[in-house]
Amino acid sequence: MDEAAFHQQMNDLYQRQKAEPRPRGTDPEVWRNRYLVKAKLSRELYLSFQQFCKDRDLSFNRGLKFLLSTHPLIKTDG
Repeated sequence: MDEAAFHQQMNDLYQRQKAEPRPRGTDPEVWRNRYLVKAKLSRELYLSFQQFCKDRDLSFNRGLKFLLSTHPLIKTDG
């Protein structure tokens, strides 16, 4: 990779990390939590999920992302 291609790649990565601008008239709290996921779990399911995360050294957030990204009914190629 030459220097120009490297700088172009780094610029593209930088552009992708910029925050999406909040639309005018949208409540900042609603905008900040637009991808927030919550669930009320039974005690058994919660304990199973907690053990799953502990066994794999995952936070609840990363554990949920892992389960969602690998579930065969909702898995995406992205």
